[in-house]
Amino acid sequence: HFDSQILKVRQAAITGLNFKIPIIENVAYSHDLREQVFEITSQVAVTKDNVALHIDGVLYIQVVDAMKASYGVEDFKSAVINLAQTTMRSEIGKLTLDKLFDERETLNKQIVQAIERDSHEWGIHCLRYEIKDIEPPSNI
Repeated sequence: HFDSQILKVRQAAITGLNFKIPIIENVAYSHDLREQVFEITSQVAVTKDNVALHIDGVLYIQVVDAMKASYGVEDFKSAVINLAQTTMRSEIGKLTLDKLFDERETLNKQIVQAIERDSHEWGIHCLRYEIKDIEPPSNI
């Protein structure tokens, strides 16, 4: 009986002035819709010619659909960071060490395209990715 009264109150309040009852209702998700910056920590990536590099980067994203960001994935921040890390390792594995330094801009664009393709269902728009530092082994 109590639940049906709350439902009637909520239905009546939808079109007009809305109040939240603090004990019964709460805000489930809150998202910042501005551009967000995530630092991709240093990790080891192996090039096509088997050179292990330490590489890190910076990812710029924006939440474009708050509902998908809330319900499409458990934690969109960690999901997009992990996606960026795995995509970066995958794309670096396609290049040799010599080409990696020459095609840094192309590599950044390929990473953005891959993240954009996969994160669309999460309500995330990948604005850009920048490789911050590429550290080759000391013997090279």
